[in-house]
Amino acid sequence: MRLKIASLIFLTAVSTAALFAQQKEPPALLQSLIRSYSYPEAIRLADQLLSEDPARPDIMLLKAKALTGLFRVREAAEVLKDACRYDSTNLVILGELSDACLQAGETEQAIEACRRMVSVSPQNSFFRLKLANLLMIAEDYRQALDIYLALYKSDTSSFYVTKQSAVCFQEAGLPDSAILFCLKAITLNPHDAGVVGRLTNLYLKKEEVNAALILTTLYLGYDSVNKPILRQNGYCYYLLKEYPTAIERFRKAIDLGDRTRFTWKYMGLSFYKQDRYDSAAPFFREAYALDTTDAEIAFYYGVSAYRSGMVEEGISLLDRTVRLLMPSDQFLSTLLTEQAAAYSSNGEADTALAILLRAKELLPSNFILDFKIAYQYDYYLRDPWTALGYYKSYLEISRSTGDEKQDLPLHMSYREYAKNRVSEINRVKRPTPVQKKK
Repeated sequence: MRLKIASLIFLTAVSTAALFAQQKEPPALLQSLIRSYSYPEAIRLADQLLSEDPARPDIMLLKAKALTGLFRVREAAEVLKDACRYDSTNLVILGELSDACLQAGETEQAIEACRRMVSVSPQNSFFRLKLANLLMIAEDYRQALDIYLALYKSDTSSFYVTKQSAVCFQEAGLPDSAILFCLKAITLNPHDAGVVGRLTNLYLKKEEVNAALILTTLYLGYDSVNKPILRQNGYCYYLLKEYPTAIERFRKAIDLGDRTRFTWKYMGLSFYKQDRYDSAAPFFREAYALDTTDAEIAFYYGVSAYRSGMVEEGISLLDRTVRLLMPSDQFLSTLLTEQAAAYSSNGEADTALAILLRAKELLPSNFILDFKIAYQYDYYLRDPWTALGYYKSYLEISRSTGDEKQDLPLHMSYREYAKNRVSEINRVKRPTPVQKKK
């Protein structure tokens, strides 16, 4: 009995001594320091050990982990590169090196380290997936796509791989294939808002608005408070000119906290297209506050402001629009005529005329400007005889174009109005100038 007890005590002592000795082993002690977040102490110990034996990739690996814990990722990457020189096939070291390079912004070196991992273990699908993800970060979508498609062939049920393939197809300029893989991804997971949003954008770029509308409406049946999908759904209704429904969708998104420039802008445009300028102006104001360099928003805000009675504010914004860009001929014509109308509304008819004459100088082929100038002389400046020449010019040039939109106060087309005024002016004898007596 005493012998058994003595043997047990001896074995216990030996085990304790062995455990104590193991805890004193350098790697174990370094790991203990790292686990307790004692990174500076771990780095000092690692440096001491490496000064005694520089060929210790295991110590280098632990030092790199301690450096990473202090966010010194560039130094960690350099240490791991040294470790690879001693053990170039160590997957743990290569994995840490890839992560450290990525954190340090050295994406190409992260990719290279990951390629070495794949070459060491080519059948490991996790390593290949990691490489594809890194290639996407580097915007090398073609190479990433090759890897994703190979992974997809081996497992067509992987939602992540299917989704990533769709992204790569889209970024590589292959929208039809992107749509196909988005549909495959939705089949695997119909409730992923990211894929639904991406597929919606693809449909919209192909001008398949009805398909985008159906897709977003179906998703809202599952999640009616998803702001990005609500925003897209509202935009679909806007493109289909169903403005009241678009307003309803945008308003719901705003009520849920959507404060994006896109939502403010298209909420404003949905009112603007219905000539509800006083309702549109506040939303354009919010959009403009988010980006004062957007000329389009400045223009619509300016028009809505002056047409709803805030004339000086409208003039200021339209002036700002002119300074923001040199727009296309069509937009420049619209911009300058609206700017002229704003000045006319403010009682500055001469300034408005100068703007229209400048527009005609810039855009001599725009015959609508002939009518606008004629109307400015005729209606605002009470000079029908000067207007007569511009009316005639408008009628001559626009003969083959048909009637213009009916936006005059009398709801009469430009062409009909011009014909009537030419006839009326010609019936009135032009007054002769009064000559001074000598």
